[in-house]
Amino acid sequence: MIGPLLDAATRRVRNADACVMTDSTLSLSRAPHGVEAVHRDSLVSHLRVEDEGRRGVACGDDRDVGALVEAALAGAKSGPAGELLRPLPAPLPEVLSAHPGAGSLDARDLNAIAESLKSRIARADRVVHTWAERSSGRVDVANTRGVRAGYDTSVVGVGLSIATPAETGQLVLRLHQASVKTPDDAVVSSLAAEAEEWLAPPLLDEAPPEEPRPVWLAPRALAVFLAPLRHALLAHGVWSQHGVLAGRVGDRIVSDRITLADDSLAPGRPGSRPIDDEGVVTQRRGLIERGVLKGALADLESALRFGIPATGHARRGGGSRTWIGWSNVVMEPGGASAAELLQAAEGGVLVRGLNRAVGNPGHAKVSWSTPWAYKVEEGQIVGRYPRFVLRGAAIEMLNRVAAVGSERRWIGAHLLPDIVLG
Repeated sequence: MIGPLLDAATRRVRNADACVMTDSTLSLSRAPHGVEAVHRDSLVSHLRVEDEGRRGVACGDDRDVGALVEAALAGAKSGPAGELLRPLPAPLPEVLSAHPGAGSLDARDLNAIAESLKSRIARADRVVHTWAERSSGRVDVANTRGVRAGYDTSVVGVGLSIATPAETGQLVLRLHQASVKTPDDAVVSSLAAEAEEWLAPPLLDEAPPEEPRPVWLAPRALAVFLAPLRHALLAHGVWSQHGVLAGRVGDRIVSDRITLADDSLAPGRPGSRPIDDEGVVTQRRGLIERGVLKGALADLESALRFGIPATGHARRGGGSRTWIGWSNVVMEPGGASAAELLQAAEGGVLVRGLNRAVGNPGHAKVSWSTPWAYKVEEGQIVGRYPRFVLRGAAIEMLNRVAAVGSERRWIGAHLLPDIVLG
């Protein structure tokens, strides 16, 4: 559909770009009340035109090319001014963004994955829910400067939730893992072992400490904790005069133990892609090097606004807005062994997972909650506190890194080590 859509737009305007996304998702869940499967197909077409110096955008979920063009032209009558510098055609880098077998997984295959996970974690005192999901599709992009490109996509996920009714408030553990290919037995076993590791330490009959203590963030928790920093590393956070990191390029903004990048070309990860939704070719982008701010992520509109290059991080979806989005978040490992992480966290807490931040990520002042935090004492984990809240400014807290683990782990689109905040 991308060809007819752009051709129809080109007959009316000189500058236009388009993105067409198709997806087929099959989800299967196993709960105490039974098994349920849900199938969804989607088509999203996104068109942007420039007419008489103004930009108009339209988005639709059908194949009516004419209606989409008319809607975009109507939007241009009151749209923002300014001509976007659209990219020229360029060779695409090689990256695994889809696995051949993922799209053929049916309900029986997904049920086998979910049942395999459930059999590993089921206990008489637990309410267990497992699920598996596969998504496969394609993204095509084109513009009036000659870009015509696309790539296939797939993501297969598996997850669990465990409620333990005997515990106060029926706290629920939720874990999941995702990749472009079908999870094998090792992935399922690892997820089950992680759940047991979360639940094994006994509940403590004491409140978590309120005074400052070391906080050890495991990779799954760190993926959530980094969200305010990731938000600050978008173009408006660095290049706008009101941005959190305005005027800080070249300055040390976090601990020199931290090196952070966005890697669109990591093979087989959910965020991997050779080209963004505006036709800009992607590459690995270093953003923080040993604590020093090196740059930010940008789409074409922010490139126009701030006079900077687009970095290949434009996203388009079901709405008319184009936004800047990360692909795969990659942090370099440090040198701390497991024993050294325990030593750095002595007298503090280990946090294995966090709920999404609440507060103002634009100013990085937020709070995170978690169903359990683990007491670290005398070089070991001695128990878990029910419910723990971590508050503060993420960027400031990342200036107090006491240790970074020597090993990293993929959590969906995040490749992260453990870190300890002093």
